[in-house]
Amino acid sequence: QECLSAAMLAIEDWDGPSFDPLVLHGLLTRTRRLENAGRNFFEKHERPTITTKGSKKKAETKKEDDDDNDDGGAGDPAWGRKKRSKAAGKLTLSDLLDGEDLYALLGVSVSASQDQLKKSYRKMVLQHHPDKQNPGEAKQESKGLSDEDVEFVKLQEAYEILSDTDKRRRYDSSLDFDDEIPEGLEEDEDFFKVFAPVFERNSMWSTKRPVPELGDSKTPIEKVQKFYAFWFAFESWRDFSQHAEYDLEDAQFREERRWMEKQNAKALKKYVNAENSRILKLAETAEKVDPRMKAFREEEARKKQEARDKKAAEAQARRREEEERIRVKKEAQEAEKARKEAEEAAEKERLRQEKQARKDARLRLRNLVKTQGDGKVNEIALDDYLQAMDADPISALCDRCDKEKKKTADLINGAVQQWKDQEEEKRRLAREKAEAQKAKAKNQSKVKGVEWTKDELSLFAQAMKKFPGGQAARWRCVRDFLAQKGFEREVEECLAKAKELAGGKSLQALGSEIEAAGGLPDKAKPGTFAPAAREAKPAAEAGPEDWTPEQQKQLEAGLAKFPASIPANERWSKIAEEVQGKTKKECVARFKWVREQLQKQQGK
Repeated sequence: QECLSAAMLAIEDWDGPSFDPLVLHGLLTRTRRLENAGRNFFEKHERPTITTKGSKKKAETKKEDDDDNDDGGAGDPAWGRKKRSKAAGKLTLSDLLDGEDLYALLGVSVSASQDQLKKSYRKMVLQHHPDKQNPGEAKQESKGLSDEDVEFVKLQEAYEILSDTDKRRRYDSSLDFDDEIPEGLEEDEDFFKVFAPVFERNSMWSTKRPVPELGDSKTPIEKVQKFYAFWFAFESWRDFSQHAEYDLEDAQFREERRWMEKQNAKALKKYVNAENSRILKLAETAEKVDPRMKAFREEEARKKQEARDKKAAEAQARRREEEERIRVKKEAQEAEKARKEAEEAAEKERLRQEKQARKDARLRLRNLVKTQGDGKVNEIALDDYLQAMDADPISALCDRCDKEKKKTADLINGAVQQWKDQEEEKRRLAREKAEAQKAKAKNQSKVKGVEWTKDELSLFAQAMKKFPGGQAARWRCVRDFLAQKGFEREVEECLAKAKELAGGKSLQALGSEIEAAGGLPDKAKPGTFAPAAREAKPAAEAGPEDWTPEQQKQLEAGLAKFPASIPANERWSKIAEEVQGKTKKECVARFKWVREQLQKQQGK
């Protein structure tokens, strides 16, 4: 402002020739010096200056294409007819990195780890930092960045991409890669020299680490199998987004973006399937021509063949043994059959001979009776005798008659009479035996029909209450209930006693009536739940000590004969049958009493 006022005063005091109006003003020659202050400074002041003619030309061309495609029509489905973008799905790189190898910029290999990337980046930054290029000197003015600054920016962008796992994978997937795989092996080719580089090259796509190595001819077969198992189940992270048909950033609204995503997914699916098929084909081809796997398969085939041969031999041996067993069995059966037939034939022949001998002996004796009997032999009795006797006694009688011809009649009559006496004795013995058996059965029936005791009637009443009328197998259940308590009764006895107590009433309600009456009374008439009176009253039961030596021996023999493995009820029933004059209850009481006596003696 002060400079402007001084200039105006100079114009007013001007005495020279007149000129056109002249305006004077002051200029400030000082400039504001800016220092590089990080990423924000770069984005605001340096990035706008990093433009080239090519980038300007691309921007202009893109603008012209957008103007041509945008016709502005209402309802125009331009979003459905998007032209394919060459950079759709690719990792977007700046113009500075166009055509650059990011790994070469950082001085590392493609297989470098993140730690190696970080170390190399720090080293390169120290070398290419702008402050390290001209230390102590002010930066000269220019319309852009210097080559050193550009190199530094490239390092920053390259590290930014490679330090991000997702961006690095997308970048690696966009690089040129040799997808060729061997189709097989020639006769003079070495398997490991041909396939080892291929597997090593493709191992970079594996999501699992570490990737097993192919190995050599001395590698154990277990590791070889694990190697091929890994490649048959290979999981690849290779990204094919550079082949996407549409760029999602071109979408104008959400529905269009979803449609683009679906179309891109369809387009990329074939690349993923092709990659999986390529890796699978590589593993299959290598596994097929691998000399180690060939030897393993041959060994396995040999073992399987040996196992099959062994199994077939064992089956054949078993078949032969079975055939031999069948043959021996058949021969034994045939021999047994021949033996039985021979025995039957011999028996038949013996019977025939006996029959003939008996016939001859009978004929001989009859002839003797006719010639030497003098009419004193009873022909009817003789016929019975001849029918009953065998050939030997008849022949012996004939020989005696030949020796004593005068006594023929007496000898024959005596033999017949002796035979009759023997037969009569046999019949007598048979009758006695039958009578004895009948008496025994009668005694047994009497034993079963003994008088019902008070305890037994009480238990019978409980059984009638427990198993009311209408229950299936009621009387058998009542019998079993009494047997469990130590009283042996038959179903018929239980039914008869119930009829006796019912007095002609229905048996189904008998249990309820007994319960209502409070049980069976000690003395009552038939029809009032009392047992019928008997002339003979049961004698008092003997104590366990009132046993004879003979009964004790029978009890001990029964205990030895029927072991404890038999059910208790059945065992003591059988033991009681062996002891004369004692019931099962008495046998059990005697056994317990003897055991107590022995325990007392042992205690003393």
